[in-house]
Amino acid sequence: MKTFADRLQSVLDAQKVKQTELAAYLEVSKQAVSGWAKGVTFPNSENLKKIAEFLKVDLNWLVRGVGTYSLVDVLVDKVSESDDHYSPYCLLPVVSKICKDIYDPANEIRRELCDKLTVKSEWFFLQMPDDHCNTGGTKCVKKGDLLLINPVIEDLYPGDLIAIATRSDRQWVRFIQNIGDIAVQLVGGITIKREDIAAMYRVIRVRPAEFGV
Repeated sequence: MKTFADRLQSVLDAQKVKQTELAAYLEVSKQAVSGWAKGVTFPNSENLKKIAEFLKVDLNWLVRGVGTYSLVDVLVDKVSESDDHYSPYCLLPVVSKICKDIYDPANEIRRELCDKLTVKSEWFFLQMPDDHCNTGGTKCVKKGDLLLINPVIEDLYPGDLIAIATRSDRQWVRFIQNIGDIAVQLVGGITIKREDIAAMYRVIRVRPAEFGV
């Protein structure tokens, strides 16, 4: 692969990442990413760093074709093939949708390499499905962000960020405004009756924002 465009497209294909997903993460247009992948244009230095971070590839390799393709790639292979429970890494699924059984494997987008010191193997990521949500203050979650979920958390309080799915197959990611035995009120004027809730999980961290919620 002689050019940056070749390397970028090869990584997107290998990781099954759509150009629209990368565009959403970078907050640029799909046309911009398409231009980079075709070799028509070239990203600026800030976007190059973000691309390497998002795709977990070596920046020097991505830009110049020099060095190791990806240290993470080697680690993923080791984690996937090894049964060694002393490995410091684990792979958490990234899903597009939640349900009462946490998630359907058919909704798995990819797997994210994580440090075992900061996550547990039963946790998973939900890729933010909405355009954005916020508290009206400084906390804002954008489409494409990865929402880390601990499915065993049962205590929920006003101000918590939650992922909620209804029995009618609707899904929201919103901050809780009020929570009661009969209904749950979410920021944005959404009220959901308890009997209509199929699944409800508290988000414990957000990538790339990484704020605690």
